[in-house]
Amino acid sequence: PLALQARPAYVNAFIRHRLTQSTRMAALLDAHTASGDDGLLVSLREYLLATDHLPAGDTEHDLGDCRRMAERIITHRRFREPEGADGLDSVRHTLRLLRSANLPDTRLIVCSMEGERAYPEIDRLLASEEFADMTRRLAVTAEPQYLARFASANQVVSYQRRFLTAASRGPAVGH
Repeated sequence: PLALQARPAYVNAFIRHRLTQSTRMAALLDAHTASGDDGLLVSLREYLLATDHLPAGDTEHDLGDCRRMAERIITHRRFREPEGADGLDSVRHTLRLLRSANLPDTRLIVCSMEGERAYPEIDRLLASEEFADMTRRLAVTAEPQYLARFASANQVVSYQRRFLTAASRGPAVGH
């Protein structure tokens, strides 16, 4: 609630971690379904603990419940559907909520991008008819070198380097 008192307010979508977690949970669930090996559910529980889906002290959490929890997460994220398989399920969901919510100053920040697919998928999403009206409500944060791989010009990195050099020198005298 306190974060929403600032204007504009920002909501984060950490897409790399979400996609990595969904991929790992789905792989463990699929392997368990194929083999019936409960050791995979032990690995799933350890993963849920490591990613804070379970409290740190819950090291003996029921394996069946761990399986059901991971299945619910995968279903909620629509990971097995085209709309969620790209890891942008939270981006789509948040943009849809922002469109209908009475929070006109709130923006979505897409964070933690990497890989060959993340930026092109976000670009495609924002160019889609469904989200064309939301482009001003979204900010993308990434390393300049990452963005430069997808930008049409190398000036992204050049500008960042010049800006950081100028900023490190401090304010110009007489200005």
